[in-house]
Amino acid sequence: MRYSCESAKEDYDSDNSNPIKCKGIFEINSIEEENFSPKSQIKNDKLDNNLKEESSIQLNLSNYNLLYPIVDSSFNYAGNYENYVTNVLSSIIMLDLKIEQKEKEESNKETLRNKIKNILNDSNKQILLLDLDETLIHADFEGIFKNLNNYDTIINFNDENNNYSVGIFLRPGIYDFLNTLKDKFDIFIYTASTKEYANSVVKFLDPENQIFKMTFYRKNCININGQIYIKDLSIFDNLEKIVIVDNSLYSFMCHLSNGILINSFYGDKSDIELYSVLNYLISFVSNCDDIRKMNEQFFNFKGIMNEIKKNMENNQKLK
Repeated sequence: MRYSCESAKEDYDSDNSNPIKCKGIFEINSIEEENFSPKSQIKNDKLDNNLKEESSIQLNLSNYNLLYPIVDSSFNYAGNYENYVTNVLSSIIMLDLKIEQKEKEESNKETLRNKIKNILNDSNKQILLLDLDETLIHADFEGIFKNLNNYDTIINFNDENNNYSVGIFLRPGIYDFLNTLKDKFDIFIYTASTKEYANSVVKFLDPENQIFKMTFYRKNCININGQIYIKDLSIFDNLEKIVIVDNSLYSFMCHLSNGILINSFYGDKSDIELYSVLNYLISFVSNCDDIRKMNEQFFNFKGIMNEIKKNMENNQKLK
């Protein structure tokens, strides 16, 4: 997700927490605040049917062998956004995953649903799910930047009786982003990381527990051979109120219309992606009736996937 304005950071007034309207474009579709005309206009009835299909997807996995290459999220960088999206959506089609239900997992999901309901306590806010690694922060597990001594913090945690000390880079604008949105959305962390590591990062980001309602971990994801971790949005009610921000398109592959894809972050101090997402969330998402329709108009992931499917089918007919 990328604005083309000279500096998205300048389009956010942190003094009064108001988004300044940015006359720019996202990398896929154009945006005009007053006269919005998406590049790929979608008929409402067709979109409604697509969203119904998405809502009914069963999100539990039986054993599955991956026969096609997975596109790593490191390829989701500035200037390669469209290419990354096209390749991931193509791989999802080729994978053609068959997802089955398991009684035990369904029971666990019901427990989570009840916990979420208790936490939200009849809140009318929309729900914002945030990925952690390469979305909000970058953890230098490999120690690549260790000698530079320019980490924003170092976290210490114990996982399976092993002690770890990891340098952390915070994505620029993270506190403007979180502090502005905490009063407008119910915010959850949804990460594919382990509980011990994720809790250490979340405790640093939100030491007073004022921002995040709850954290979901790798164990709450659908694990496909350790290569793909799908975030299971079906644990939430009212999908029209759910939006997830993630640097991996696979993370929300079963609910494409709920997702905002952000470029992967690896410590770049000049990164302005969170300001772009902040402007979009406040200007377009926070007041809409169905987040899925808004996202589909802007990012058109399902529309792109349908076009790829048609092209594949046409190519098969030509053979």
